[in-house]
Parts: sequence; structure tokens; C-alpha cells
Amino acid sequence: EAELARARLLAESAEAWRRRALDAEARLDLSGASKDDVQARVAALRRMLARELHPDAAPRHGVDRAAHAEIFKTLWPRIEAVLRGLPEEA
Repeated sequence: EAELARARLLAESAEAWRRRALDAEARLDLSGASKDDVQARVAALRRMLARELHPDAAPRHGVDRAAHAEIFKTLWPRIEAVLRGLPEEA
């Protein structure tokens, strides 16, 4: 029962991060930015995501570590695909 409650909490946390990312994306206006500025912002975003979600970045254990690893493994290839100019997977 405790493990189920912890899994629910992790799912809620992942959803909160997803909403934060969508909000940040909505606020990010790159239409008037220079190419160098856009590249700097993308690099900063990638560093932040790696710092927050990479399984080796923080001393997490058990379900926390597994959840962060799965989120990272799901998002990182999608980010790389978008940066290469491929269409984003749904």
C-alpha cells in the first residue's frame, strides 16, 4: 500500500513537471531571437533537464530513481529528434 501511494506521488510529480515544461514552452518566445540566442536557450534547457532528470545526476533511490530514469529515457530521444529537425513524436 505504501509503495502504491509512492507510485501515485511520483506520477503526480511527473505530471507536474510536464505541466511546467508546457508552461515554459508557452512563455518561450523565440520568434525575434537571434540564432545564437536560441541555441544558448536550448543548451541551457538541455542542461537543466539533464541535471533534474538524468538517473545519475542526483542521489535518488528505488522508485524515485526508476521513475526519473524512465522519464529521462522517454524525453531525451524526443528532444534530440526535435533538435535534428525531425517531427516530434506524439
